[in-house]
Amino acid sequence: MATGNVPALRFKSVVEDKATDFLQTMLGTDAGQEAAGKVALAFRSAAQANDKLYGCDPASVAQAIALSAMTGLMPGGPLPDVYLLPRGNQLQWFVSHRGYLKLMSRTGTRIRARFVLEGETFKVEEGLNPNIVHVPDLDLEPTWDTLKAVYVVANYPDGNSDFVIVRKKDIEKRRNNSDAWKRNSTKSPWGQWPVEMALKTG
Repeated sequence: MATGNVPALRFKSVVEDKATDFLQTMLGTDAGQEAAGKVALAFRSAAQANDKLYGCDPASVAQAIALSAMTGLMPGGPLPDVYLLPRGNQLQWFVSHRGYLKLMSRTGTRIRARFVLEGETFKVEEGLNPNIVHVPDLDLEPTWDTLKAVYVVANYPDGNSDFVIVRKKDIEKRRNNSDAWKRNSTKSPWGQWPVEMALKTG
């Protein structure tokens, strides 16, 4: 067996064992086995994209697995609900804006988060009939440099709706107060996924 495979196999074993133990205790044997398979697959997929996860402490991996199991928010793939970020040998679990949207949808509230880029048509009307007019330009690339603002629209179960707009300079204040950004701006979630983190701030 190649030495390079050992960390991946060890991680696979820890993930499968911890997921199975936790979920069978929480859900019962049959349902737990099915859920454990989904959690284990999601964590292995995330590790294949970032092999630094292989060196994380098993207890921190187990905690992240428990959080995914309890919330149903999964890492891995092109559109993850959560991000798994190694900090030294500790695995940290961060909810993406998609994860927050998924949690809100379970309450019957429909949430839409959108970014606004420099050069796009964007108008806000307040008063008795508040409204947003946004015409996206699909030719523009969403980056931190092109970001102008984000807005979030909520449609509630009773038929009412509301929205909030967050300017880039307010997002920047939140980013600059982030411990992860202060530690390592490049490798922090803000450095790796700036537009997604802006949406999450909204």
